[in-house]
Amino acid sequence: STNLDYVLRNLFVEQLVVCGQLTDQCVESAVRDAADLGYLVTVVEDACAAHSKDRHEKGLLGMQGFCRKLTTKEMVREFQKVADVADDDGHHGKKRKRLASTDQEV
Repeated sequence: STNLDYVLRNLFVEQLVVCGQLTDQCVESAVRDAADLGYLVTVVEDACAAHSKDRHEKGLLGMQGFCRKLTTKEMVREFQKVADVADDDGHHGKKRKRLASTDQEV
């Protein structure tokens, strides 16, 4: 119901990293919608929260198959690897690079 998909596509965004509140409501809905629209979605599971641990876990379970799940530490490490490769190539992120732990492009 927003123009976010239109904006992201015009910016050539293919991947989304999602975190927030509430894991079992807004986050899960956003992840499912993004995956249905064809985005490659990563959820930073320890950067999400719900009203209870049980509801948080149920939300994460409900996203299974729609995204990959990483911790904040893993996500930061992945961002750093991509930045290091871009710096080494002298392209400062302008050249498409593959994420170290997946076959997804950034």
